[in-house]
Amino acid sequence: PAAVSPEPPPPAWLTAPAPHEVAYAPASPSRRLAGEVTPERLARLEEGRLAHRLLQSLPNLPPERRRAAAEAFLARRGALLSPERRAGLVTRALALIEAPALRALFGPGSHAEVPFVAALARADGEAVLVPGRIDRLGVEGGVVWIADFKTGAAVMRREYQRQLALYRAAAAPMFGGAEVRAILLWIDSGGFEELDASTLDKAFEDWAREAPSPS
Repeated sequence: PAAVSPEPPPPAWLTAPAPHEVAYAPASPSRRLAGEVTPERLARLEEGRLAHRLLQSLPNLPPERRRAAAEAFLARRGALLSPERRAGLVTRALALIEAPALRALFGPGSHAEVPFVAALARADGEAVLVPGRIDRLGVEGGVVWIADFKTGAAVMRREYQRQLALYRAAAAPMFGGAEVRAILLWIDSGGFEELDASTLDKAFEDWAREAPSPS
């Protein structure tokens, strides 16, 4: 009889703890905002932490293995979430990864958790070092796509626009000045939206004209 191929071993991340989110230096546009700590907020922060791991690692698996791997990971590492929240998180993560419009971000050759430190110039010519971490980055058809994951209500906020404007400015020189397009992925709803170029240009110009905070 024909030999049966053994089942591939589970990926290492399946049993590894999900990483804690990194709090960057004050210059970083992704620094966490302070706020009241409630059980619901803690649950959303936990969902965000686990969603980052799913969106980082599931694209590396064959599509037919992703759901089972996600469910097994959350069963081990998502004990703070109810079964209903875990199931919803799996469904939303898979929907984002498999969305045709996000193919560049999650398809072959894309990258997760890309760190950078960029020297960006303000309007007066002063260079400011801006550290950050791009949640997802991919290139397709000569266009660079970057994405940031957000928890909470899917409401556009000024700091999100500024964050992605700075990430866009940092990413462009890495790819020879190629066009960089930016997307927000909403973990709570499983939706996404692209920020148009004029919005990003204005957000960067506002940052460039702003006086730096005293050290």
